[in-house]
Amino acid sequence: MSFSINSDNWLQELEQNDWTLLQLSPDFCTRIQAYARELDQQSCFTPAALAEQAHSNIRNDRTFWIQDDTKHPVGIEILHFLDQIKNSLRDYFRISLTHYECHLAIFDEGHFYHKHTDQKKTDNHRFFSFVIYLNSDWSDTDGGQLAIYKDNEPPIFIQPEMPQMIIFKSELLHEVLVAQRQRLSLTGWMRTH
Repeated sequence: MSFSINSDNWLQELEQNDWTLLQLSPDFCTRIQAYARELDQQSCFTPAALAEQAHSNIRNDRTFWIQDDTKHPVGIEILHFLDQIKNSLRDYFRISLTHYECHLAIFDEGHFYHKHTDQKKTDNHRFFSFVIYLNSDWSDTDGGQLAIYKDNEPPIFIQPEMPQMIIFKSELLHEVLVAQRQRLSLTGWMRTH
């Protein structure tokens, strides 16, 4: 796998805390970052869509979906890595995770994604959410942190700096705070069907 911690530890932490933070290979994240920038230069990103009609007040990032039929070497590497993560989650939690969906996301300066959960009333098949961060030299003043809200506990703030990957239960309320500079990530969900 492309991360540097004992595989059992992150799974146990996810089970106990509902979220876990992994340290990935910096080279792996740098390749994904370069891939995202290449796609952005080719105008491949489109405004993110939601089922709700008026969503600009909820989110305003841009996305590029990575499909199973990708031919790009980095796209293939991403899918291979996520297959390993999915299989580890499936085996450890004994959940029938059948597939995942993922996209690259760009939050331009001033962009955000307000509080939401990834499990919806009409589609509750997302079980685990994940984000791989693709930003270098990020500071608190750059904004764009992921905030996770658990019951009455203080929010958990995750700095969107590579080579980190967060995995959390999709039922958790979370948001992306306003970015003060361009913020890149790979975001997705492990699904039960």
